[in-house]
Amino acid sequence: MRGKFYVALIVLAVVLTWSSAAFAWGYAVHAWAADSYGKMGGNKNLNEVYGALLPDTFNQYLFSLPCFGDIYYLTHFSGFMNVEYAQKTGMEKGTAYGFLGHNNDWGLDATAHTSSMTTCEGNPYVICKAAELAEVLPAEVNLPVVGTITVYPLTWLDLDGDSIPDISPVMAAELYHGLVEYTIDLKMKEVDPDIGLLLQEAAEQRSDKVPGLMVEAFVSEPAFSCIDTASRSTFIEISEATGRQIIYDFGSILAQPYPADLYGVAELMAAMGAGFLGLPEPPPGMDIMVAGYLVKAQELVDASFLAEINASAVFVDEQMKALGYK
Repeated sequence: MRGKFYVALIVLAVVLTWSSAAFAWGYAVHAWAADSYGKMGGNKNLNEVYGALLPDTFNQYLFSLPCFGDIYYLTHFSGFMNVEYAQKTGMEKGTAYGFLGHNNDWGLDATAHTSSMTTCEGNPYVICKAAELAEVLPAEVNLPVVGTITVYPLTWLDLDGDSIPDISPVMAAELYHGLVEYTIDLKMKEVDPDIGLLLQEAAEQRSDKVPGLMVEAFVSEPAFSCIDTASRSTFIEISEATGRQIIYDFGSILAQPYPADLYGVAELMAAMGAGFLGLPEPPPGMDIMVAGYLVKAQELVDASFLAEINASAVFVDEQMKALGYK
């Protein structure tokens, strides 16, 4: 029971600290889609890929702020057009195009959050698959190199040893969402084996003008009211820099061959969870348990994820054209 307790909190920590937009498409999906419908070329297209990742990664440094919810809503719903209004010329344009295509109104995140385009009876794809994952547990999973392990429903977990489950169905649903999101990122390597390198290149070659673009787009927004005016520009610049490093590091993991990439994601999730809990390191074997959840989730998305992502990318491309950005 102690092992399952740590797995739950490790996954929870990842959802809270690494994926501020729970239930969304992950970095690899956004990068691939932006590269697919991108209108720029060369380095400008890499900036479009980078821009498509910014709405999520930009928020990583800010998630603990009391006004974080307002900032998230601003970058994904009400204020994503700010980047288009703020961009001027050159490389900034690619970043702005990518940022626009991410949004939860008519952008790529709409199918993950709002309505699937190919399956799940129109329910949001990631949420739908997360519910399916919950339904098939407990289950035995055959892990490469390791062998067979059992993964258990998160709602079975007893966190305080009183023999009463402590993870509510609502909280468990959020944990499953995070697992599905990063499972699909791993699956994207079947679509583009170099997706990890694309993430690294986008982070390495992003325009030096991007921090200033983000400051101009958002520094005056009321959503940042919990940050004093004199500090906002610095906060925004640090947030962008933190997100840039996250993109590069995650790309480095995906660039590894299988199963090193699988265990790399699992190890990162375990390490981040340990840090969130104030532990010096993850308990032994927790990365293996997390890998088990990821592999089980992969089985559930295998037959449908690519059709959904393709349809979503086409939808965003059409929206960009209709709004005059193509």
